[in-house]
Amino acid sequence: MDSVELVCLICKKEDRGRGVWSYHDNPSTWEREDSLCPDCCKELFPQFYKDYKRSAKPRFSVGRLLFSVFNQFRTEVNLTH
Repeated sequence: MDSVELVCLICKKEDRGRGVWSYHDNPSTWEREDSLCPDCCKELFPQFYKDYKRSAKPRFSVGRLLFSVFNQFRTEVNLTH
């Protein structure tokens, strides 16, 4: 199954893996299989995507972590003096 290449029926983009679809000029020797890219799916079937929102992952910030540790340390030092 590694030698199958997915190609969008509408816009002819090719699946590059990991959710990346792009145009490619060089013909490959892989077996081509018809599919739909995410952009064309959203255009053709908007009723399935109108309430879709990408989940917001909490972002880890080293700066915020250091700032909160510094503030906690500063308040503890001020309380002892």
